[in-house]
Amino acid sequence: MRIASAIWFGQHANIMILSIISAALLLTNANPVRVTTGAETATVLDNSAPSDPIAAAASGLIAQIEDDANPGGDVRLVSMKSDGCTTVITGALPAGTSEIAAMRSWTINWAIPGSVAPGDTFIFIDVAPVKIALVGNASDPDQAAKLSALFAAMFETQLDCTTQF
Repeated sequence: MRIASAIWFGQHANIMILSIISAALLLTNANPVRVTTGAETATVLDNSAPSDPIAAAASGLIAQIEDDANPGGDVRLVSMKSDGCTTVITGALPAGTSEIAAMRSWTINWAIPGSVAPGDTFIFIDVAPVKIALVGNASDPDQAAKLSALFAAMFETQLDCTTQF
């Protein structure tokens, strides 16, 4: 019983620590960031206002979006923009794809019960009808911190939105 209590407390203490780290990162990472990945350069999260904690936390994150339920393969994260309890995640398909299919987006309504869970190198989001993983390069300490901050911002947004009356 003590071990179960310690594990439960440890998990919730980690979430609280992630929330504190997220808040600190929100104060320091509110500007747009230009990211270069190979030959491609893109403005990631060009609207990272302080009132959008998810966009601010993800600013500068280099990640891929894995969506096994839809055709087209994995895409790279381009932007995240939240308005209240709704977040729109936009990704771009690899170069050489037709313009019509070059961009994909997912809309997450955090007020719908679901789950957002961290992994070592990813954040798994399962909020109907969206079921995706944001995969980052956690071997880079800067990217690992951004991934953790993004999870904390998503978790807090989901918590705030599912407990509203």
